[in-house]
Amino acid sequence: MVVKMQIEAVIFDMDGTLFDTEKVSQDCFLKVAREIGYPHMEEISLDCIGLSRGDILSLLQNRLGKSFPAEEYLQMTSRRMKETMEKDGPPIMDGAVNLLNFLKEKGMKMGLASSSRIDTIKSHLERTNLTSYFSIYIGGDMVEYSKPKPHIYWKACEELRVAPENSFAIEDSPNGVRSAFQAGLKTIMVPNMIKPAKEVEDMLFKKCSSLEEVQNYFEKIL
Repeated sequence: MVVKMQIEAVIFDMDGTLFDTEKVSQDCFLKVAREIGYPHMEEISLDCIGLSRGDILSLLQNRLGKSFPAEEYLQMTSRRMKETMEKDGPPIMDGAVNLLNFLKEKGMKMGLASSSRIDTIKSHLERTNLTSYFSIYIGGDMVEYSKPKPHIYWKACEELRVAPENSFAIEDSPNGVRSAFQAGLKTIMVPNMIKPAKEVEDMLFKKCSSLEEVQNYFEKIL
């Protein structure tokens, strides 16, 4: 028997959760790295998923040393990503629109908390006509510490005027899960590019294989 729950809000991650942009980002990340003479960046690229630009910059400098042109590399990667998005638009994840419509029909407050910059968030939502679903959206450049720190989820809950313990987070990456869990939200993970380690699995309220499965779960508890 599934017990009905009193939930105040659902807060979504963006890249890899609502939009299938992680794969595009990884492709740009690795292609630019090869172009500047760094052909073996696969492990580092995965470790960057879910981090803010500033944290990625620090990671690159720490892993690759001062000789690596981290700032120039990120600028090149951002330009490549922007060109790709402007040409094709951000691909919406399967099941995302149906899930958003279901939650909207239930009168659920919805927010978006992403390590991406706020201008990128607004652009993606506008291009896909998803802006109206969200009461608030928080970018990684709007908080002092982005994911995996909890601050971005704390700010999202504050702006939504909801208690973290009465809210769900939908995430795809380990860094996002760490952020939501530390903030006190019930965290559902839909793994995208990274299979969660046990340390991350232990933080989860639930793991789903797709957004369709997330919707099936919410249909039972709301």
